[in-house]
Amino acid sequence: MSDPIERAAADVALPFRGTIWSDDTTTTDQYFDLDQAVTNPLTGISELKFFRGRYITIQALSADLYLACVDTNARTITPTAAAGDLAAANCIVIPAGQDRSFYVPHGGQTTNHRYLAYRTASGSGSLRIWASSRKASA
Repeated sequence: MSDPIERAAADVALPFRGTIWSDDTTTTDQYFDLDQAVTNPLTGISELKFFRGRYITIQALSADLYLACVDTNARTITPTAAAGDLAAANCIVIPAGQDRSFYVPHGGQTTNHRYLAYRTASGSGSLRIWASSRKASA
């Protein structure tokens, strides 16, 4: 395993107290800043862009969660996109009670998608997000 992303995937990390982000979800778009500073539980040092270059796990609690990476915290997503449509508002769903892990690119020239937009299709629920791997080297 010479690829840094493969090494990060193989190095599953526990969710550390103080680094698990949670929020209530509604039918209104909300945003999670992937570049925010978080205190690293292993070093005690606040790290800007803590979630970049890591796998994150997103857990949907009590309602289906719709999400997509977006470039600003003003972009909208829609859970009712038409089949075969590559519209910018398309998103994926994590069914209630399940979780998914995703690699968050380092950023810079490869991506400007700083925010994770999320919402429910109806009603309300909640979600949890945590870094689930060590940082992969750039």
